[in-house]
Formats: sequence, C-alpha cells, structure tokens
Amino acid sequence: MWVLQLITWCLIIVATKISIALLMLMLWNGLTVVAGVLDTIFRHHRKVELIMVMIIAPTFLNAVQFWVSAPPQPHHAWK
Repeated sequence: MWVLQLITWCLIIVATKISIALLMLMLWNGLTVVAGVLDTIFRHHRKVELIMVMIIAPTFLNAVQFWVSAPPQPHHAWK
C-alpha cells in the first residue's frame, strides 16, 4: 500500500514542478522586469538584500504556506 502512496506523491511533485516551470516560462518577461527592478534597488545594499533573501522572504512565504494549508480552526469556548 505504501508503494501506491509513494507513486502518487511522486506524480504530484512532478506535476507541481512542471506547472511551476510552465508558469515561469509564460511570465518570463514580467519576472525579468521585476528582477531588474529589485537588482537596481539592492545593488548598493548587499547586506539588506541578504537579510531580505535569507530571513524576510522565507518567513513571509512560510506564513503564506501555513495560512493556505492550515486554515484557522473554529474557536470553542471552554465550559
């Protein structure tokens, strides 16, 4: 039974990777513009860029992932 689960998981991962790759190809021009703007902003502030890339962005993305995958549970008052 675990083999079927493993195969299902691998297929989902492959489908996700292909979807993201296709999305990046479709949005290539826009992503290039955004990258150029961000590079211009942080060109002379490499330590700020490092903090953004290593701390702020991952924290924000983890919060979004948690919000999407674990919606808030209803509040039950203690009796």
